[in-house]
Amino acid sequence: MVNFSKPTYAVLGLGRFGTAVARELVSDDAIVIGVDLNETVVNRNNGILTQVVQGDTTDIAAMTDLGIADCDGVVVGIGTPNVESSILTCSVLNDMGVKNLWAKSSGTAHGRILEQIGVPHIVHPEVAMGRRVAHLVRGVNLDYVELSEGTAMVRTVLPLSAVGPLNEIDMWNRHGVKIVALLREGQWQPVLGAVELSEGDQVQIYGSAKKVEKFARSAPRI
Repeated sequence: MVNFSKPTYAVLGLGRFGTAVARELVSDDAIVIGVDLNETVVNRNNGILTQVVQGDTTDIAAMTDLGIADCDGVVVGIGTPNVESSILTCSVLNDMGVKNLWAKSSGTAHGRILEQIGVPHIVHPEVAMGRRVAHLVRGVNLDYVELSEGTAMVRTVLPLSAVGPLNEIDMWNRHGVKIVALLREGQWQPVLGAVELSEGDQVQIYGSAKKVEKFARSAPRI
């Protein structure tokens, strides 16, 4: 049994997605229980995650013995070709009373079934990455993160029209964006109070997807 002295999470299914989630949580000083049926995958993560178990995630007794219901969050990273296992695992976790449940969807039908059985957080990694690449490939954004449907955070070069003292209210009224961070001397700094914006500055901006795109398109290419 894991000692729940720190924030504790379970990642069920240690493919590329699940392993990336699990290792990122570990790097953030969390306790992580990883479970997978594949012995090779389990061995690959042994010594990296807090605890790695070879087991059947659809077995409610096994999940109970591991204390999965007591975790602060559970991520189901099982996808194609094991969609049935993903659905059964999520059903088991619902029966166990897991509230902070996240599951990877491998497609529209899979996602719809996860939604129907009551999974509160469904992740569509391929769709999200495809949309992100679409925003990057045009070359106007240095990075693009969709925060929710219709809103985004973008890293871009400051348009020449915005050079000078920052007036946040005017920036929002004219462009519909908020500059939240500024890259200076290789370090990202939050924009607090009076700031002088210079030609060539890289900035992080927030706003509606359409407006941050329009703002970025007016920036010089680098």
